[in-house]
Amino acid sequence: MGKNRYSKALKILKSNDIDKKLSSVQEDVPTNSTRGVYTKSPLDVDADQLELLYSDKYWSGGDRFDGVRTGDFSHDFLNEDPSGKDTSRMIGEDGTVFTHLPPSSEYFILGPIVDGFVSNESGTYTNIGYIQKDTRQFVLLAKIEGQWKEGMNGSYSVWNGTSEGLTIYNKNFTLEMAQWIKERFDNGNYVNDVPYFYNNSGVRDFKNPNSQLNMKVGNVVGVEIDPENPPSVFTPEERERINTQMNSFMTFRVSDEQRGYELGKMMSGMSLPQIKEVIRNFNNRTGK
Repeated sequence: MGKNRYSKALKILKSNDIDKKLSSVQEDVPTNSTRGVYTKSPLDVDADQLELLYSDKYWSGGDRFDGVRTGDFSHDFLNEDPSGKDTSRMIGEDGTVFTHLPPSSEYFILGPIVDGFVSNESGTYTNIGYIQKDTRQFVLLAKIEGQWKEGMNGSYSVWNGTSEGLTIYNKNFTLEMAQWIKERFDNGNYVNDVPYFYNNSGVRDFKNPNSQLNMKVGNVVGVEIDPENPPSVFTPEERERINTQMNSFMTFRVSDEQRGYELGKMMSGMSLPQIKEVIRNFNNRTGK
């Protein structure tokens, strides 16, 4: 059994020292993996304590940085805008982008960063771009070979975070910016199925009764999480697999100890945001 690192992490998360929080969580709690950290049942862990802290600020569209704005990345905008071009829920009238952006990128990345996974006869790669204000057009910045993280789109290769697998189309975009994006994906800081317009036939189509021609879907990174309605950090395929696994050990009459053991096995290797969502899902099912 691995070393229990939850006790120290949770104690620090309750303190008021932000710098200590950031440094200690980064040093002592594995960001991308929690394999081997369980010494007690995950049913005893408070999901609300499992937070990842970000210090990024938002571009206001002017000469200064403002406070946090929470974007709406749902499909609800289509009820009011049949053209599908509306971006008012993710970009303000003054140009404010309602997501985090990589440092020093605010002057040329003018919308939420979104990706587009492609796998065809030309190869397997992921486009990196942003959603343009008032058009929802995909503006291409770069691409990486493969996918962001294992299992995200299937059993394809994962970009290793080096310049070897990165192709840059916008001269202002850098390797460090691509690494920043990958870190957000690894931490689960993204939302799925955000629609945009793009003529690339390899990117997944937006399947919705109100969708328009050439509408695709991708993942937007750097989102501010609404605590009342947090977006899922799992893909639809991952959510289905998790629900199937959870059903398998909740259907039978087993003890809480056994359920905790099965839940811990299922969460092994998950990021902290993923663990938080699984525990909340489990608690909702059990009425806790």
